[in-house]
Amino acid sequence: MQKLKLAEFFSSLKPKYLLGTTYTLSLTFFESVVWPTIPKNNLDNCLILCDNLGYRRALSEAGTLRDIGARYFVVPITAKGAFHPKVWIAANEEKVALLVGSGNLTQSGFIENVELFWATQIEHNQNVGAISDDIRLFLEGLIALVDRNIPSSQLAQSLINTLYNLVPEGNDNRFPPRLLTSFHESLPSEIKRYGTGGKLFISSPYFGGDLAGYKLLVDTIKPSKVTLCPGMMRDGQVDVDLHKNKLPLNVHLLSPIKGRVKRKNTSPAEKHTCFSFTLQLLSATSLSC
Repeated sequence: MQKLKLAEFFSSLKPKYLLGTTYTLSLTFFESVVWPTIPKNNLDNCLILCDNLGYRRALSEAGTLRDIGARYFVVPITAKGAFHPKVWIAANEEKVALLVGSGNLTQSGFIENVELFWATQIEHNQNVGAISDDIRLFLEGLIALVDRNIPSSQLAQSLINTLYNLVPEGNDNRFPPRLLTSFHESLPSEIKRYGTGGKLFISSPYFGGDLAGYKLLVDTIKPSKVTLCPGMMRDGQVDVDLHKNKLPLNVHLLSPIKGRVKRKNTSPAEKHTCFSFTLQLLSATSLSC
């Protein structure tokens, strides 16, 4: 496992195209902290897709921004539920770099919170695992969500299509990392396709007040053992009473992680596969702020 600073992902190659997705965002933070780390001598287009709610909130910063609309573009996504993926794809003619994580494009999400990020690079001249096809499916799902009635829709679709063509087709399914989404079916159903049983490690700060999502995941994939690591809210509480819910005997409950604390290793368990309820994160390469 290789540790990198989060900023090093954006400078790890000279991207020609850069795509980021986030739920909420601070464009002031992006322009002042993230944007300067991105090499621009080869950059043609940079696109950020975000939830419609996050987009409306970000508009309040418009007066302080210098490069939006000229050097990078932001396009809102209107989905049935929240648009929640936090994925970055950087590409040129030789490599594709993927960053998947839990942090929004904000100071909290990139610097202050305890977040998990996983990154990988795909070179065109090497054997490519199935994750390459997963990235292409993810890009297809994004194209379907872009509202064609907004002014920047054609630019967004063009960039996503270009990235799709730069991602090589997978030619070796032996490599295990997978990128799963809920674009086509529920995430537990997606995970079940790759087998049931095994050990499951869950680290999540939010349960929505009950364990319905947790129970759906566990009932679907039927793990032999579950390690559950909750996160504390800002008031020092967990948003669901895990003791009153009578967790099964095969569940190992870790002490809650306090938020907004910097940690050198953001991966909660190197030997386990970590799941969020929107994306599958595999602890092969961890990045810390």
